Amino acid sequence: MIEDEVIGDEIIEDDVIGDDEIIEDGAETAVTDDATDTSVNNSVTAQSGLSLFERLRPQVNEYQIYGPVVGFAKEGDMESIMADLNRESVRRLFPSDLVFVWSFKELPNAAGYYQLIALKKSKDGGAVLSGDVITNAKQEFGQNQATAEVTMTMNGAGSTEWSRITRENIGKSIAIVLDGYVYSFPTVNDEIKGGRSSITGNFTLEEATDLANVLKSGKMPAPANILSKEIVGPSLGQKAIDSGMNSFIIAFILILIYMIFYYGRAGIVADIALITNLFLIFGVLASLGAVLTLPGIAGIVLTIGMSVDANVLIYERIREEMRAGKAMKTAVADGYKNAYSAIIDSNLTTLLIGIILLNFGVCPVQGFATTLIIGILSSLFTAIFITRLVISAILGKDKKMTFGNKLTINAFTKLKVKFLEKRKMFFII
Repeated sequence: MIEDEVIGDEIIEDDVIGDDEIIEDGAETAVTDDATDTSVNNSVTAQSGLSLFERLRPQVNEYQIYGPVVGFAKEGDMESIMADLNRESVRRLFPSDLVFVWSFKELPNAAGYYQLIALKKSKDGGAVLSGDVITNAKQEFGQNQATAEVTMTMNGAGSTEWSRITRENIGKSIAIVLDGYVYSFPTVNDEIKGGRSSITGNFTLEEATDLANVLKSGKMPAPANILSKEIVGPSLGQKAIDSGMNSFIIAFILILIYMIFYYGRAGIVADIALITNLFLIFGVLASLGAVLTLPGIAGIVLTIGMSVDANVLIYERIREEMRAGKAMKTAVADGYKNAYSAIIDSNLTTLLIGIILLNFGVCPVQGFATTLIIGILSSLFTAIFITRLVISAILGKDKKMTFGNKLTINAFTKLKVKFLEKRKMFFII
């Protein structure tokens, strides 16, 4: 298990440096020795006229540096501080295997400030373990806490080397570096065997996902250099999100109104099941940590229609039984019984399509398939079980239950469309 001591992070190549190593090395150089601190500070002055420690604030605890963090500075001072630390006169004050690297993310409680991390290079001058040994990484939720964490697995060679590295650096930090920036520096709690590691900390879901994505990317053949950048406003994306949500809300409200109008009190029961279905869908999505995208919203809208379709099949079957002269309770029981086969057949075929899309589709299609599968399963539960439970409870108290009104109770009963006789016309249409 690796415990992370900072918020937000990411990774690819790893350098090792321990808490005691920093303090020990600093006793000989510029970390805890007052005289050396003064010489470094006086010999390094930026063009702005500010000395090193006026721009770089040391991270100290009772006059001693702890952990691999040397200090923190404003973004605008980072380049000048690094240039000063790389001066030949200053480099001689530090061990030859010591390098300074900035953190990728700014401090969570100090916007615009970044940490300066001290790293100890390996014997060959590079990282002790490169990212190409990582076979998989993913975001998960901790078993004992509700915070997100990142798990990663390595190949055989990486597992062996990782076991040695973690065994020799228990209680020390391992830096995760990509393109010259430290994305994370978790602390090793114990030797890690088998190549499966867990990085825990105060991660948000987005931060853990970003860290897992960087881990999965492996060792980059070349650094990613920003040649140019443009800022594009979020108005287009926000319009798409707003349109998707508006369509969902409008469809949801219209269906609620239509079911009450067409089926009376039974329509209210169907609406209760529909609202329950919606809560179940969002609850499952939240528990899975899924992000609701525009294709996901489309899947929920389709699920609402399918859920109502199951209620329509049941209610129409109940109407047919009532027209045959059966009592209300008997008609309800037979209506549900006769509608099961049609409901299960239609939902099962759609469920199979959703599973195929989830396994073979790309990201947007997978988002649609995820909400569709969850919606189908929850709609079957609500349409068959919830409505039956509510209607049975109402009838058990000898209260009146209606499945329509004067306008709709016999609507379309005498409607006959001769599709086969007019097939040529329909083919043309």
